[in-house]
Amino acid sequence: MLDAQAEPIWETHERGVALMQAYAGHPGYERLNRFAKGLVALQAEHGRAHLSDLRMGQTPTYSFSFDIGPAAGPGAEPEPSQARGRRPDLSRALPWLWARLRGAPLPPPR
Repeated sequence: MLDAQAEPIWETHERGVALMQAYAGHPGYERLNRFAKGLVALQAEHGRAHLSDLRMGQTPTYSFSFDIGPAAGPGAEPEPSQARGRRPDLSRALPWLWARLRGAPLPPPR
C-alpha cells in the first residue's frame, strides 16, 4: 500500500510440472486443480507429493495443501488425499506484515 516504488516485485517458483503430468487423472489432483482453476503447485516433500492451492497462503505455507501420494507417482490404487495445510510462524510473519504495510521493501519470511 505504501511502497515507494509503483511496480510490485514478482517472484517465480517451480510448480512441479513433471509431477503434475505423473498425477494427471488422479482424483485428488484433478479435484483440487479444478477447484483452484489451475493455480496449484505439486511438490515432492519427504518422499510424498504435496498439492497446494496457491490462492491461499504464501510460499512455503499454504492453507490448502494435501498429501496425494508417493512422490514417485500414483500407484495402481489412488490413495485418499490427506490435508497438510500449514500456518506461518506468526512470530516472523506478523512483524513482516506490519513492516510491509508501512512500505518497507522486505522479502517474505521463509
